[in-house]
Amino acid sequence: MDPDRALPLIEQQYKSAQVTGAAYLSNVVTDKATAERLAAQGVDYNQAVQGFGNVKSQEDLTHALQGGGGVSQDQLIGAQFGNGEAANAVEMEARRRAAQYAGGEGGAAASNTGVSGLRSASR
Repeated sequence: MDPDRALPLIEQQYKSAQVTGAAYLSNVVTDKATAERLAAQGVDYNQAVQGFGNVKSQEDLTHALQGGGGVSQDQLIGAQFGNGEAANAVEMEARRRAAQYAGGEGGAAASNTGVSGLRSASR
């Protein structure tokens, strides 16, 4: 065994294992290739914990709603760890969802005193 070749390989595997562990602690399932890629990018354990925590908090964006949409978990992970294209996709999906609930005309408003904004329909 050549220590000059083995040591960098062992260090890379260790970093990859740390990234995998951070994903596991955040309840985010990731594959070996993703962990190895993030470790090769220089993502350390603390960055991985923070990034995967953010992925977990945004996981609702992976579920398609009526009218389509949704991003993949890979896009959420990419967005957290420097992939600009993935970050744009996640941002667009978050904005699309927020726009669905933005104030608009019509509808009813509910409060602790009841529902307002309803009118009878007569034609």
